[in-house]
Amino acid sequence: MKKFEFNFLSSDKKTMIYAVKYLPEIEPIGIIQIAHGITEHIGRYEKVCAYFTELGYIVCGNDNIGHGRSINNGKPMYLGPIKSWDKIVADFDKLRQIMTEEYQLPYYFLGFSLGSFLVRTYLIDYQFKPEKVILAGTSYINPLLLSIIMKLVLGEAKKYGEDVNTPLISKLSLESYNKKIKNPSSECDWLCKSKKGLNNYLKDKLCYREISCELFYDLLYGIKYTCENKNIKRMKKDLPLLLISGAEDPVGDNSKGVLKLVKIYKKKQFISIDIKLHEGMRHDIFHEDDYEKVLDDIRDFIKK
Repeated sequence: MKKFEFNFLSSDKKTMIYAVKYLPEIEPIGIIQIAHGITEHIGRYEKVCAYFTELGYIVCGNDNIGHGRSINNGKPMYLGPIKSWDKIVADFDKLRQIMTEEYQLPYYFLGFSLGSFLVRTYLIDYQFKPEKVILAGTSYINPLLLSIIMKLVLGEAKKYGEDVNTPLISKLSLESYNKKIKNPSSECDWLCKSKKGLNNYLKDKLCYREISCELFYDLLYGIKYTCENKNIKRMKKDLPLLLISGAEDPVGDNSKGVLKLVKIYKKKQFISIDIKLHEGMRHDIFHEDDYEKVLDDIRDFIKK
């Protein structure tokens, strides 16, 4: 595959967004746009990109504001003033525009974790309709519960500042997931069972793990927005969806949150929903030892 790096101006009008596209050596048959998760960056998806470029797909993605190489003079794990969620969704659309202007090919979305809620927001607010959508590491969480947590986070932001991390923010966010893992060897065992995958994450200098008050607030806002009944009604019901997760993913409440979301979508008469829950995997299914099984499922979903 051939790798091309480029930048574009964010919707915040000041951050230069780092983006990348991978081209296959053969005639391309489609485009897959990836939205990455929180505390990571698009560079962690090279194995995913290699897999799909071998099949003839162009794969692209960008680092969200405050992630990876999209920092500029800003701060890691900080999008901007509270209520900046829509900025990263707009940047996702900007990359989509860049790609569709250059290539006229079938288009697919793949969103992981935070990226899955970003894509779900996109499907509510934007008119562009991809061929199919893959939501990995996603879930349903009660909007009322999210509202309560958001008030606590807002209190922290007002007390300490929107752009800083606090012990309470750490406890409410990533630490809460690790508590569900028996005998963890690190603070991030909830991510994956693979020791290799976990070590690669912990050693990655572009994976910033101190989430700011603002970023956590906006993530909660994005989750709440996509789980509210009035917004689910606005999604395109005829768009084929694949929900794929680790069966032991604490973000998906060990499959319960994923199954709840599928139930809601079916109740709202979504016409095509596939679900894959991989036994023995946690949250970051793209870095488990058997990650190729996940990619095979995505390939089959796209092709069928």
